[in-house]
Amino acid sequence: MIRPLRDEVERYGHYSLAAESMYDHPFQWGSKRTGPDLARVGAKYSDEWHVTHLISPRAIVPQSVMPGYPFLAEADLDYHDIAAHLKTNQVTYRHDRGEPRVSIKKADELRSHGLPAGDCVDCYQCVAVCPTGIDIRNGAQLDCIMCGLCIDACDNIMKKIGRPTGLIAYDTDINIARRREGKTPIYRIVRPRTMVYAGLIALVGAVMVYALLTRSYLEISVRHDRNPLFVTLSDGSIRNAHTVTRLRQGRGPRPQWGAADEARCHGAVRPAGRPACRSHRLARRA
Repeated sequence: MIRPLRDEVERYGHYSLAAESMYDHPFQWGSKRTGPDLARVGAKYSDEWHVTHLISPRAIVPQSVMPGYPFLAEADLDYHDIAAHLKTNQVTYRHDRGEPRVSIKKADELRSHGLPAGDCVDCYQCVAVCPTGIDIRNGAQLDCIMCGLCIDACDNIMKKIGRPTGLIAYDTDINIARRREGKTPIYRIVRPRTMVYAGLIALVGAVMVYALLTRSYLEISVRHDRNPLFVTLSDGSIRNAHTVTRLRQGRGPRPQWGAADEARCHGAVRPAGRPACRSHRLARRA
């Protein structure tokens, strides 16, 4: 919930309550307030003030840390497919399965006589777990926040009484209408969007596999020692110390550090017993 800190309440006024946002769809009540609740200051400022504040907050409040949203004033809204966007999955009660609502014993009696009986046992568990207290069996309602708690509660009851789950589930408006007409619901698993997503995932996976198959199994790094940065020898020359690290990432027998490697390192000092894949110190005269 929004933190009801005393200093924030005294400065900005009373904090917003969840019940005040119960009609928002989708449910967008925040978890923390930083600054005044916009729900409380809607009539305090003019429309022009809000527009300018969104485009450039510091033009209104110089000490504001709010980011600007100028793209909201430039982006065009696409209205032609709003209906298609609204026909998305929503929590729905499947009347074709649940009605008529009768108890378990009564349902067995009706079915034994060949009479219809729904899967809903009228337990009211879907109502008990609903944050807004609605009965989803009465159809889609504005108070529904699409949390899905009624789905879990109904599925648990169906499992206990040995009936198939999904009496309350996410579904589309099109399938709801088709069920009311006695038609088979449509589930389009393969769509252009899913094909595009699958192609992107396959492309990223192929790039990752190629990178793993073609990666280098040997890594060599040379780092200058920091302490001391250099040493002045008795003849006036400068000696710099470096650390050479060989990292072998492949499988198989480990190569040994031979005399030829020692000669190439130009005076490298390797402690006795240290494996070849560890760091070696290399002294070089300038």
